[in-house]
Amino acid sequence: MENTNEMTLQRQFKHGMIIGKQKTKHMDFVVREASTMDMLEAEMEASTNTPLNFNTHMAARQLVRVGDYEGPFTFNMIAKLHRDDWAILRKAILEVNEKGEDEPAAEQTD
Repeated sequence: MENTNEMTLQRQFKHGMIIGKQKTKHMDFVVREASTMDMLEAEMEASTNTPLNFNTHMAARQLVRVGDYEGPFTFNMIAKLHRDDWAILRKAILEVNEKGEDEPAAEQTD
């Protein structure tokens, strides 16, 4: 079951992400806050001892949309970003995770 109340954030790449056989360049993207499952799955792909690889796997999981493409996103897609766009993506991910932490906890029912 998907969490429809998850925090998202939209930003723009400087150079863009190229997607598909038509090599379409997309500039806008949306990320969501990380889940525990995202962290566990990323850790299975890359140890937290390799932070760049781990963060790239996390980014692939936290990307919701790039242009009109809604995934799935892969490690290689993220790895091909220009380093300026990687920095923009990482900043957006850190921001959405921080905003998600600032949100009040949902009311718990027994």
